[in-house]
Amino acid sequence: MGLNARKIHSFVGRCLYLFLLNGTMKAYGVILERTVSSFQTNHAMVGFIFTFQTCLAFMTGLGFGMVNFVTLVCLKDAFGKEYPTVFTVTVFSIYVGICTLPPLLEYLTRNFSESVGMLFFGGLTSSLVISGIFTEVNGESPSDEVPEDLSSEGTMDADVEEDDNVPVDRVRHACDGTTGRFSLFTEHHEFVFLFVSFILNFSGYLSWSIYLVPYGEYLGLDSATAVWLSTIGGIGGLFGKASGLPLLRRKCLAIPLGVLIPTILLAVSYGMTLFQDGLGILAVMSIVSGYCLSIWGCLVQAMIPLTVCDYHFNDAIAISAFFSGAAGMMGVIFTGAVFDVSDSYRYSFAMLAVEGLVGTVVSLMWYWSSSVSPVNKPGTENSHLLNSE
Repeated sequence: MGLNARKIHSFVGRCLYLFLLNGTMKAYGVILERTVSSFQTNHAMVGFIFTFQTCLAFMTGLGFGMVNFVTLVCLKDAFGKEYPTVFTVTVFSIYVGICTLPPLLEYLTRNFSESVGMLFFGGLTSSLVISGIFTEVNGESPSDEVPEDLSSEGTMDADVEEDDNVPVDRVRHACDGTTGRFSLFTEHHEFVFLFVSFILNFSGYLSWSIYLVPYGEYLGLDSATAVWLSTIGGIGGLFGKASGLPLLRRKCLAIPLGVLIPTILLAVSYGMTLFQDGLGILAVMSIVSGYCLSIWGCLVQAMIPLTVCDYHFNDAIAISAFFSGAAGMMGVIFTGAVFDVSDSYRYSFAMLAVEGLVGTVVSLMWYWSSSVSPVNKPGTENSHLLNSE
């Protein structure tokens, strides 16, 4: 993989964005209980406030949402067919942020004050403007996946047409822009499963991020100890990336199956808290959840180019961001509301288990109905990823 300035800039910009976004979101859990007490409000309201800047940004395309969209599109434009692998590597920065930023905020609030801690994090987050320096937009994508010669009915590449061994019904239909933007869902059925799985698991991810440390404090841990639950989860995420990437590179794991297995394990790990919510169980749940979320996260977004055509790629990113933002906000509010009503995080995380079960059903439907991606022809570099056979 040849490197140039454009590739390096887009890679660094994406890594910086993921590090700051996820690390600061996880760090909010450090001050959640103190914020609830200080303002004499409830967990649902504080959860809403903490997710407001992120989720509303995704829904409107401003702030974090703008950086997300720009860095993702620039990364795809810069790396082309190498995008899935490169995207997976950038996701390592998510779990570096999860490991480091919550303990940092806890240290600042314990030794100085919450105001100093949040002021520091405000300055740290403002460094996201640096991401703009690392974006080089090029109107021409290096990807050669879209054939240039399209008929009104959608055609195949010339080399495919001449190959009698390739079934016609399993060759990609290329969108030429005449079907409209919302044909994204009717033209690309694989994306529908990907989309539903994404918004379900992203909602659970935000709740896990914000309420995990408060759960430890609820069990009697002091803040300095409970914050290490976040670090444990981040370590699990790093291990998930380190083990998942070789599986994909060696073509050992089909994408529907790779999404299904982590989703099942997530539901089980969340459900464990319904029967036992001791510190040991919570630590196991944290590392398993971090591991599964890391594999799931890189697969879902990295596979968007393999489930939609180039014409619909930007729309897929924007629509996924909007609905995941809305689902994430509602999920965090609902998880907090369950605690406010039941006074137990056991039931809050049990609701995440139910959400995981719904995601499992969706992943099973995808796995059972999966075939070769409509974007990648049989025999191309990435077609094996979406083929569960």
